[in-house]
Amino acid sequence: MNHSYDASTALHYAAYRPPLHRSILEEILENQTFEAGLDVGCGTGQSSLALKDRCGKVLAVDSSLEMISHALKQEGITYRWLTDLLQIDGQYDVITFAGSWPYVSSQNLVFHLNQLLKNHGLLIIYDFAVQLHRIWNLLDISVPDDSTAYDHKADLSHFKVGSIKLLKKKEKTATISASFFQVLHLIMSVSSYRLRLTSQYGQKGLQQVLEKRWEKIGKDQLAELPVSIYYTLYQKDNS
Repeated sequence: MNHSYDASTALHYAAYRPPLHRSILEEILENQTFEAGLDVGCGTGQSSLALKDRCGKVLAVDSSLEMISHALKQEGITYRWLTDLLQIDGQYDVITFAGSWPYVSSQNLVFHLNQLLKNHGLLIIYDFAVQLHRIWNLLDISVPDDSTAYDHKADLSHFKVGSIKLLKKKEKTATISASFFQVLHLIMSVSSYRLRLTSQYGQKGLQQVLEKRWEKIGKDQLAELPVSIYYTLYQKDNS
């Protein structure tokens, strides 16, 4: 698990993430509840809080010490800074990867997941991508080059899965409403956007430019942003 985030990214993650984790897990899990959950690549804890709604206790791990230090605390969630996922022990009823699987995926990890999952335990890989083209156009800012090898649809397709069986795979679209400062945190949480825009405007200058151009939709108005959502559900079955 070698992807890391700096302090600035962690602060923006902690300040705002699109409120989608709970609704995604609600759709996947419906009314199911569990004893023990594991959240891999927990970031600042939004995905862990969503998983805790369904579990008596949650172990949340991340390789970024900055992310863990800004994680949202709640009783029943244990955060652990861990750079080697193969060191995770215990057994879990449900394991989630929220926007983290492309960073950590490996055959050895898939083998290890077979050991971590209880029989009939669930594995959920999910992700979402907020489409910011409207914001770039609205604010008259050139779209940063966000080309990347990151795959929001990544799953176990290219691995030997052992006893883990595919139950469901889905793609859908949704819409979120975001305020000026929420959009600002969203933009600044992506390092490629932040570096590109701050180099053009400067840290303070960027906020001033955004505030001025946001007036086009009204100072206190919310922007409606489309979101692409992806999830894959698996279950361990030893039969």
